[in-house]
Amino acid sequence: MDAVVDFNACSNTNANTRALEGIEDYDPEMYNITLADERTYIETFYTSQAGAAIAATTGTISTISSLLIIYLIYKKSKMGFKTVYHRIMLGMSCSDVLASVAIALATLPMPKDMIYPQFEGLVLGNTNTCSAQGFFFIFGALCTTGYLMSLMLYYLLSIHYKKTDKEIATKIEPLLHASTIIYGSAVSFSLLAFEAFNPSPLESWCTAITLPFWCPGQLDEACLIRTKREAYTVRHIMGIHSILVLLVTVGSLMLIVWGVYSQERLFKVYTKNTRHSAQSATTLNRDFQYTRKILKQASGYALAYLTMNTFPVISLVMGKDNLGNGAYPICHLILRPLQGFLNLIIFIYHKVDSIQRAAPGTTRWEATRQ
Repeated sequence: MDAVVDFNACSNTNANTRALEGIEDYDPEMYNITLADERTYIETFYTSQAGAAIAATTGTISTISSLLIIYLIYKKSKMGFKTVYHRIMLGMSCSDVLASVAIALATLPMPKDMIYPQFEGLVLGNTNTCSAQGFFFIFGALCTTGYLMSLMLYYLLSIHYKKTDKEIATKIEPLLHASTIIYGSAVSFSLLAFEAFNPSPLESWCTAITLPFWCPGQLDEACLIRTKREAYTVRHIMGIHSILVLLVTVGSLMLIVWGVYSQERLFKVYTKNTRHSAQSATTLNRDFQYTRKILKQASGYALAYLTMNTFPVISLVMGKDNLGNGAYPICHLILRPLQGFLNLIIFIYHKVDSIQRAAPGTTRWEATRQ
């Protein structure tokens, strides 16, 4: 879709003045230049009514899914929040609710008099509501990612290092919760202070981006209407953190796979050695089945995370300016907000599997209702 310039909007002084609401230390001359730049009025799938509708739908689905996980742990599980796994899932689900609600609101919190009149979705907000939406989206997304990394470390400690739930709960779990929340808060509040939460034609909700979106900022600060230079440092930190999460996720999975493989070899040796009792073989078999279950869980959550974060990587490599239309934004808007939904599928699948293993005659439907 070609870029479109609305010269009437550029010449409307009253509209321009209203659009400056909440923006400090702006340059009126640069503001007028920005309004006259055709890049400001580019139309993408994100600015369309369909883009807003998809974001609202998938965001709502993810919100409901994460709330269901919390409900299932609290009401349906015998252990409740007594296990490390359930407490990490609680943190991940609560974080996802914040991010998913922000996505589900789509264009609603965007400023009514923003510099992007091409958005077709309903716009009712102002600079403050847009900043709030961006804050909760980034905070929720960062904490969700942090809890995913915590979950991978939990699986690694359980299988590879043979740590008990009690040991992890007393020595390591508090650090996992604290580091996740502190990092998410520090980054989100920093971006808020640096006025980095703004609307953009390259997203269907307010997020961390310069205003206007095409301004390089640190290279040419004069074109910035809103967003301080320091925000770039914070975004670089977010990039480094994303790489760290990827390394921890992949590294943990590799060590977990090695742990399962080692356990399988040990089990085969025990079953072939007649000097060991049948009881010992049964115990070892039970441990082996447990590690395989953990491997499936870890692989499922890791795959969900990697699927969801494929799109930021693509935009980083190809440049998101070139990905405003076509299949990319559609896939992005469908899959990016669905972390909670994918988590729910994995969570229910393994709960059903555990019930069926404990009671072999139980059907999947009966196990699901439990």
